[in-house]
Amino acid sequence: MKVIRNDRDNRYCGPAALSLITGRPVSECTEELRRHTGQRAIRGVYRNDLLDVSRRMGTRLINVPVIGTPGQQRPTLVKLLRQLRERHADDVYLINITGHYIVLKGIKLFDNVNPDGVFIRRYAHRRKRVKYVWMKAR
Repeated sequence: MKVIRNDRDNRYCGPAALSLITGRPVSECTEELRRHTGQRAIRGVYRNDLLDVSRRMGTRLINVPVIGTPGQQRPTLVKLLRQLRERHADDVYLINITGHYIVLKGIKLFDNVNPDGVFIRRYAHRRKRVKYVWMKAR
């Protein structure tokens, strides 16, 4: 799993996450987002737009409930990974943390900054709050 990107492709997290989920190049994902939203430049992506475009590109995402601790509505990324311990190694998750989209496969996290994947210990945003989680349907 890797972000498929050319030198002049979009560098934002939404198209990179879409590329990881669908297996298509970032340029193709950006073009689909442009068609769907009507925007000339893709900088930020709303979650509904990301879900709609992934469905149009042939990838179905299933919502996964996020369980916070008492007193906190949303867990951190580290706590979410602890909750997802009993998952299969080939499951792919799209995670929306505060202001950012990342993809989890196995024990590695992928995004626009880490296109080859990184372990949770080395990930810079591991303490951010998780807003939404989707699992790629098999």
